[in-house]
Amino acid sequence: MRQPTTIEIINRSFRGRPFKCAVFDFDGTISLLREQWPAIMTWFMVETISAGAEAAPGVRREVAHYVSDSAGYPTIAQMHKLVALVEKYGQVPIDRVLTAEAYKELYDRRLETAVNGKLDRLASGRLALTDLIVPGAVQFLVLLARRGLPLYVASTTDRRFLRREAARLKVTTYFQDIYGPDPVLPGYSKDWLVGYVIERHSLIPDQLLVVGDGQLEISVAKKHGGVALGVASTEAGDGTVNQHKREMLIKAGADLIVPDFSDYEGLAAYLFNEPLMSVDLP
Repeated sequence: MRQPTTIEIINRSFRGRPFKCAVFDFDGTISLLREQWPAIMTWFMVETISAGAEAAPGVRREVAHYVSDSAGYPTIAQMHKLVALVEKYGQVPIDRVLTAEAYKELYDRRLETAVNGKLDRLASGRLALTDLIVPGAVQFLVLLARRGLPLYVASTTDRRFLRREAARLKVTTYFQDIYGPDPVLPGYSKDWLVGYVIERHSLIPDQLLVVGDGQLEISVAKKHGGVALGVASTEAGDGTVNQHKREMLIKAGADLIVPDFSDYEGLAAYLFNEPLMSVDLP
């Protein structure tokens, strides 16, 4: 079994196996549409906490640290943290402190402006699909789908946004279903979905591969006994390892880490303990 040059083995006891199903995070794992979210959220939080005035000492540092460490967590949870920070620093009059839900709506608008700008450039030809997808991600999905694996998306981005963005990136057809926060699924979480997939497909837990760039999905995978492939993407699509992500993914329990899926053939062969063969892909 050839080890791809791009893969880092964290769990030395890992051996390839016949996986039966895979769950993917979306943003930063497949899609680069939202790669600006940390900067936008940091700016939004600092601006909100300081009420438009100069930020108090330490605010930007605390916010930046929190935003980085909360990658993969639900936006509403991040906005609850914002409410706590607004109250902690006390620069906003108490009668002007909004709810987490209201802050989420304001933040979503800012992020959607950035996403829509990219989609407009995609539609006009100023951006290509490859500019907006983690390198090799589509080819890796194809290889898993050809092996007969049901594939799912488990994200903390609202499902209505996910479905639109997956369609624009032309990856919808690879997934059995796409999940994110949705009013019709009040009990949804990544933890719930992983448990649901294991039960629905009658899996032995280590037949499940969970792939993501956030510590939440990695820790959920290990909680349920699955195999966790961490994607330490820079979200700039340059093939280098994001060292901060790498450290978080290792701490969360990642078995394996890649910067992206550029070596998709080698990665798939390694994961399934199969001979490396070149294949024709669409």
